[in-house]
Amino acid sequence: MTLCSAVTAPYSRHRCFHCYVIMRSNQCRHRCSIAIALIVLAGTCSAWQPLLSRGRHRTAPLRAKRGKKGVRAAKKRSAKSEWLEKQEAAQRRLQGGATDIRPATVRANGVIISEDHRQEQFFFDAPTSAKMMRLVGRFEKPLLVCVPSIAAKLDAAGEDYLLLDRDERFATLKSFEPFDLRQPKPVTYTFDALFLDPPFASVTPLELAAAVAALCGDRRVPLFVGLQRTAELVEAFDAYDLRDTGDVLGYATGVMEGKVALFTNWRP
Repeated sequence: MTLCSAVTAPYSRHRCFHCYVIMRSNQCRHRCSIAIALIVLAGTCSAWQPLLSRGRHRTAPLRAKRGKKGVRAAKKRSAKSEWLEKQEAAQRRLQGGATDIRPATVRANGVIISEDHRQEQFFFDAPTSAKMMRLVGRFEKPLLVCVPSIAAKLDAAGEDYLLLDRDERFATLKSFEPFDLRQPKPVTYTFDALFLDPPFASVTPLELAAAVAALCGDRRVPLFVGLQRTAELVEAFDAYDLRDTGDVLGYATGVMEGKVALFTNWRP
């Protein structure tokens, strides 16, 4: 070993040891930094955990509140739709439709006339019209009370008749007189049979019988009346000796299906 080597050897060992100590110190500081960072992160997560929990508790009522708002909105939409339907029905009534049923029509001397459901006006269906036309054809001067659809057919065929009705739209027919069942007046027309298809809700059975009595007077003429099979109606017409023919009157709109029968005192 040279003199130089002998002098520098201890210094080299001391320098290496110093470097080792510095390196170990740096590693310790790095590990401590990592540990501190992990501790801080854990503390932060722990601090946020109650806030997140409270957030979940707060959002649950919020979702429920939103759900209730949705239900209320749906109810409002439903109420609005119902109101609009009622308004449309009211408009139809103003235009002559007291029901939601589409009115049937009849041609009266070239004029198309729709049923007025406000006056309980319903026209016969095709089978009933044919049946009634055959009956009316058995007489020369029929008096038609509240039977405008048959009067329109007789008018088109040029037959003799007289229509009594409160609906003055049928004044287009050649033989029409306005008539109120509750305030009946005799007519000068010398009829040989009376046909009546009255409303039932707006006129009582006794008023119907009184109207027939005012028209017929002391004369006993063939009488054909559309009546519901109720004891009250049958009793009101007891003086006319009516019998149930078994024929059911049908209407174009399908109302009162099977409930109105044809009664008569006629024995051919």
